[in-house]
Amino acid sequence: MSAMSDAIQIKNTLCLAVLPFDNLTGDIEKDYFSRGFVEDLITDLSRFPSLQIISSHTSLSEKLIPDKTSAEKYNVNYFLKGNLRQISGTIRINTQLFDPVNQAVLWAERYDAPVENVFEIHDSIIEKVVSALSILIDEKRLAEIRKKEITQLEAYDCWLRGYEYLRRGSLKDDEKAREFFNRALEIDPHYARAYAGLSLSYFNEWTCQFWDRWQDTLTSAYNYAEKANQYGSNDHLVQMILGRVLLYRRDFDAAEKFINKALDLNPNDADALVQLANSKALLGETKTAVELFNKAVRLNPFHPQWYNLYGAICHFAAEDYGTSIKLAEQIPPIMWVDLPAYLSAANTYEGNSEKASYYIKLYLKNFVEKITYGREPLPGEAFDWVVAVNPYKYEKDIQRLMNGLEKAGLAQNEKGTNYSLIEKRINNESRQNVFKRSESFWVISFNNLTVQLPEMKGFLDIVKLIDNPEKEIHCSDLMGSITSTDRGVEAIDEKAKRKYYAKINELQDELREAEEMNDIGRADLITNELNKILDHLSQSTGLKGRARKLADPSDRARAAVTLRIKSAIQKIENVHPSLAKHFQNNIKTGTFCVYSPENSVQWEL
Repeated sequence: MSAMSDAIQIKNTLCLAVLPFDNLTGDIEKDYFSRGFVEDLITDLSRFPSLQIISSHTSLSEKLIPDKTSAEKYNVNYFLKGNLRQISGTIRINTQLFDPVNQAVLWAERYDAPVENVFEIHDSIIEKVVSALSILIDEKRLAEIRKKEITQLEAYDCWLRGYEYLRRGSLKDDEKAREFFNRALEIDPHYARAYAGLSLSYFNEWTCQFWDRWQDTLTSAYNYAEKANQYGSNDHLVQMILGRVLLYRRDFDAAEKFINKALDLNPNDADALVQLANSKALLGETKTAVELFNKAVRLNPFHPQWYNLYGAICHFAAEDYGTSIKLAEQIPPIMWVDLPAYLSAANTYEGNSEKASYYIKLYLKNFVEKITYGREPLPGEAFDWVVAVNPYKYEKDIQRLMNGLEKAGLAQNEKGTNYSLIEKRINNESRQNVFKRSESFWVISFNNLTVQLPEMKGFLDIVKLIDNPEKEIHCSDLMGSITSTDRGVEAIDEKAKRKYYAKINELQDELREAEEMNDIGRADLITNELNKILDHLSQSTGLKGRARKLADPSDRARAAVTLRIKSAIQKIENVHPSLAKHFQNNIKTGTFCVYSPENSVQWEL
């Protein structure tokens, strides 16, 4: 069953609340570590579809008392509690799983280990809790959790600190968060969560703050989200961030793919569910959006106020204006710039013209204070901004918002809205095709999907071809200088060829497995070995002194270049099938090689 189909199904599941782990270190500054450890436990436990996990915002609240009354009120079957102490490089963690009705302990354990082993303790607690609850364990989920990225403790510490600042939502706090995320990357350059944090910080600015730096923050949010995806393809938070960034770039099909993957990876993370519900609303899937929002509220009954903002948008998209107003009015309207705009449009459709007019004035006040910073807005600018930061997939949905705002009195530019120009600017940026080297790897983007791959000889051949579309290039020009004085080189016999090709296939399978496991170090070693074999083949060295001579040096170049290009395309196919198919259909190899696409394709090289 997919995450969407069981979005509101709770039958035959158990509900667990993970309480705060007491910090016994005696240093209040270490509270963030204890909180972060518990939040990670909650996140990973929530990946099991057979468990309902109360959100950290509720379970870490002092309002949730682990007794029978709370258990019945919030439908909690079991509580997990514990404490944590750090002393001189070691960590002690005590945990206890118990039934709140009779206080019976199902499982308890104490861990004493070097602080660097905190991740192993984390994984052990997850397995023991699931086992103790006698749930049918989803082995695939458990395997995914075991394979999750293990970074260095110092980098993890920086992630926790940065994320704390990110939650505060101000420009100053975003900048402080970036300091910690960048520090994490200095320690571990492959840490996906650090890239995800950087993306979120720019996403906040892009969607909520800097109208004048729209393009810069758009690009930064996307680039860091894509980088996070390279190292965290099984991290639901990374998938959600990339999906939302793509959604705001109006790349709806690609956005939907990553949003659905985030739901499949973790259908029970309440904070993520609320944001995914909002994404589904913008994509026109309003029934699913409302279901996901309701599930998030059920998992996090003490949820923060920002939940209601997303809930209001979900119900507005579903044309349930009364509920949208009810949710939105529970939030101070100055907290989000466009919240009064939604309240205005919803009240318009409910026939409350006076309220609609009031909220338009409040929205304009917000806009001047937080977007133009005191500058008088240009004609239609406040109207265009609302449209720009609400990327509805379907024209009918954005028109419904625009019509509501116009009827409430929000002025458009007399020459018409700039909505189409905004959309065109975003689409032009997001559809750029890239094939270029960046330091020790290649950045490759096509049809709105960007990947990064390690060096391969064939990439240079491909660049030369796509830089000269429709132009036939002799294989010797791609191979390099081969002089006419060459008398021929030794060629590999057929038996040796078969061995080399078998080894190439074996290495390519190993490389695919390493990439699926996000094992960057192993992938680099395999790639280097693969390149050495390709270099050896390109030299066509014979075996055991029984080599044959190639009659023409160009035969050597033709064979080597063909092999290099085909190997490069096969490598691309593992991570970007549509681009591999494009190259297979449009690159011809032989004595003369040519890139001949049916339609013109613009590349950044």
